[in-house]
Amino acid sequence: MRFNPIEFFYELLNGNPYLIGVLIFTVCISLIPNSLCETILELPQKIKKMFAKKPVDAPIQQVNQNYDFVPSDDNYFTFKGRIGRKVFIKRTAFAYLGIILVALFFAWLTDSTSKIEKNPLYIALILAFMVPFTLFLYANMNRRFHDIGKSSNWTLAMFLASNTVAPIYFLALLYLFCKKGNPDANEYGPNPLQQ
Repeated sequence: MRFNPIEFFYELLNGNPYLIGVLIFTVCISLIPNSLCETILELPQKIKKMFAKKPVDAPIQQVNQNYDFVPSDDNYFTFKGRIGRKVFIKRTAFAYLGIILVALFFAWLTDSTSKIEKNPLYIALILAFMVPFTLFLYANMNRRFHDIGKSSNWTLAMFLASNTVAPIYFLALLYLFCKKGNPDANEYGPNPLQQ
């Protein structure tokens, strides 16, 4: 029997259109080039500047916002601190891509999802390989909530929503992708874009 990834994901997700939509959306995000991400994220600011009234006597100040994909610290699994939108988008795409690759590897290894469901060893191995990606995802989600001034309780709510109500999880993820962080330091740390 030949492995078909489309049928595999349809069986794995039980035909749930929301989960399939999140999967397709995540793969599409991971394929977006960095320059297009920068352009899309800076578009609202450019539109706002076009319609803003400029003071007559005030000198024009240019704010140098350095969007960096790599945060100032290398602690990818920490729940403390803040990260910006671009870092969060890229890390989310990486985490979901890792989860997809683990699922594809085990499907290729067994040639069928039914064999995976029948063998508890495969399920334990899949969970063992997916736990680091899941921890990585929720640690960075927590840091993104900190960037917009929200507590860690929102990360717990996102985790519960991901297991029960997929549309709410998907909308909250889009909110985190789009919501601009606090420009100043807050109780969770300094602005990651000014470090």
